[in-house]
Amino acid sequence: MRTDGIYTWTCTTGTCKCDPTAPFCGGPGKVVDLSGPINSANGGAAFTCPKNGTGNCKMRFDFLADLFPTGLTVSNCAFGECAASTDDPGDQDETVGATLGAGVIAGISVASVVGAGILGGLILSMITQRKLKRKPSPGVRKGVTITFKDVSYEMKKSRILNSVSGTAYAGTVTAIMGPSGAGKSTLLDILARKPKSGSVKATLTTNTPTPLSRSAFRRISGYVDQEDVLMPTLTVRETLMYSARFRLPESMSVDEKRARVEEVIDVLGLGAVADSYVGGQGQRGISGGERRRVSIGVELVTSPAVLFLDEPTSGLDSHNAHNIVTLLCSLAHTQHKTIIFTIHQPRSDVFGLFDNVLLLAQGNVLYSGPAKSAEQWAEDRGVPCPRGYNVADHLLDVAISGDVVGVKRDDEKKGESGELRRRGGGGVGGSDNSTRASSIPGAISPQESVAVAINENGGIGHVIVAAEEEDDGQYTVGGLTQLTVLLERSWKNLMRRPVLLGSHVGLSIVLGVFVGGLYFKSDTTLAGIQNRFGSTFFVLSLLGFAGLSAIGTMSRDRILFIREQSNGFYGPIPFYINKILFDAIPLRIIPAIIMGSIAFYMIGYTSTGSNFISFLLVISIFSVNCGLFCLAIGCAIKELGTANLVGSIALLFQMLFAGFLLNQDQIPAPLRWIQYLSLFRYAYESLVITDIAKLQISDTVSGAQVSIPASVVLAKFGFNVDAFARDVVVEVAYGVALLAIIFGFVFWGLKERR
Repeated sequence: MRTDGIYTWTCTTGTCKCDPTAPFCGGPGKVVDLSGPINSANGGAAFTCPKNGTGNCKMRFDFLADLFPTGLTVSNCAFGECAASTDDPGDQDETVGATLGAGVIAGISVASVVGAGILGGLILSMITQRKLKRKPSPGVRKGVTITFKDVSYEMKKSRILNSVSGTAYAGTVTAIMGPSGAGKSTLLDILARKPKSGSVKATLTTNTPTPLSRSAFRRISGYVDQEDVLMPTLTVRETLMYSARFRLPESMSVDEKRARVEEVIDVLGLGAVADSYVGGQGQRGISGGERRRVSIGVELVTSPAVLFLDEPTSGLDSHNAHNIVTLLCSLAHTQHKTIIFTIHQPRSDVFGLFDNVLLLAQGNVLYSGPAKSAEQWAEDRGVPCPRGYNVADHLLDVAISGDVVGVKRDDEKKGESGELRRRGGGGVGGSDNSTRASSIPGAISPQESVAVAINENGGIGHVIVAAEEEDDGQYTVGGLTQLTVLLERSWKNLMRRPVLLGSHVGLSIVLGVFVGGLYFKSDTTLAGIQNRFGSTFFVLSLLGFAGLSAIGTMSRDRILFIREQSNGFYGPIPFYINKILFDAIPLRIIPAIIMGSIAFYMIGYTSTGSNFISFLLVISIFSVNCGLFCLAIGCAIKELGTANLVGSIALLFQMLFAGFLLNQDQIPAPLRWIQYLSLFRYAYESLVITDIAKLQISDTVSGAQVSIPASVVLAKFGFNVDAFARDVVVEVAYGVALLAIIFGFVFWGLKERR
């Protein structure tokens, strides 16, 4: 009961017992034996004292009322002398709001806001999904003629492209050739509207009825990178089907999407391996040529009007390289697609399949025109191709040597392109580009052109569009559909990678038994209390370092996310939610609960009341936080080895400030703030006070019986026995902060930059 800040504890009936080892009870060194009067003492008792402070306290006993009617006064009494702080039953008169405390109320408020935000986002996603399902499905897209003029690119004061111009016609294959460093991939990226890190100046036009924004253009085009980035645990058919579900409109039924996938499998000749795993990353699967065709198929399921490919024959043998180029030519000619790709050194029979060739040297156009006319062009310029020599190899030799008549070397030219570009050469890239483009049926007028500009200082550029069309965004399906498909795919991937999930669950069982056996049935002696401190710290250490696996999974998923997001599969928010859920639940919470449940009862932690639930709650939140912490490091640091090193060192420093290895009250003042950044500090404090605070330490030291409240030891170690609710709220707050940091990295940091 509280009255004006004075707390009174009352016992209506009680008995006293004299300790026979005490001097006043007949023990060693006795002066007088009071065991008789003390053992016969009984009746009521009351203890009155200011709460949690030092001051004058009073103890009143009914059997001493005649001698001390006002009770016995104890000066400067503190908890642990007259009574342990753990014996405080609490203030029964305080309101619920006061009992919760400001931190708990703030935590509940934040949780309410987050819950309302999730509900609002879900409702908005459902509305968007219904809207998208009413949109008509696009038909099979035909090719688009692309005219590019004065494409220049500069990065770090280095000129990569210099006023490159040309046209890529629908229904044809255009090969961009040149030696390494000529600017082939850079030109391809600019034509595909990929964000560049340097400064771009260009004018791009398409023979479409209305101008196309960057996102609109990328919806009707496909881009196949030089390296195949596919999920190895999926089959060929599943890979293509997921691409269809991500990128084909909501209005298309599943059967229609499945039919589109089967059509692509047939076109690419993948029927024999349709149900085989793609493989890669140490997992056996289909061959390199088949994997390249799957990468092409991932883009073909959307029936793109334009298909860009960066070195599609790279890493393939001559047979597979020929098959890939033959396939691309068939797509261009039979389906009237616009195919543009870079290629380094094609075989002669492969070169003969090209419709048009654009030859680059040091960022300038040497030749642009029909592939079959390239040999005559070289002869006309005074560098004839030797008889029986591969024309493609000869063109590369010419580009490297710079011996063609009328073309100056890079160190000789002052901004001009050379005599060749002034004279033209027919086809794409000559000075008569504008004339040729305007003479093509369906060519667009200059006022309909689309200019792609990128900040002169570098960074992601902005699309400047004249008479901008209505833009529906980069993604063809709603966020809810993206998340649903991502969750399904991630679950399938997790089940087909048993090592990842099995290692977490299996090790949690093994380590739970190991820790439980090592600290089996820790009692309340001094050694037992030491074991309780140590076992709690060890459990948290195991869970903390288990979080390092998040760095590896993030490193593996980073490239796939950047590639798929840039190609319009899904947005950063669905990926973020999917990543958090599949890291937190199967890899953090489930293993923590398994290990904690085994260790809790084997060690013999205090199991009264809700202690077991509190224990599992704290270690689950802590395990999730460690996973989020490592995930943030994985997002921030691209190199896997460096990320693991930083994560390990950061966790070690946080362990130092948990309160086990270093007394929190003894930390030097200038460094004391560091402890508040430790994930271990609040989790460790909440666990030890839940287990130990209400125990009584009983032991024999040098033959003397010692019995002290464990709360006194906790206070000496710098722990606050009343801080459980605060510690849990702080751990949750840390989790929210880490979620926000990861969201920032995913939304703004993990973007495609070339």
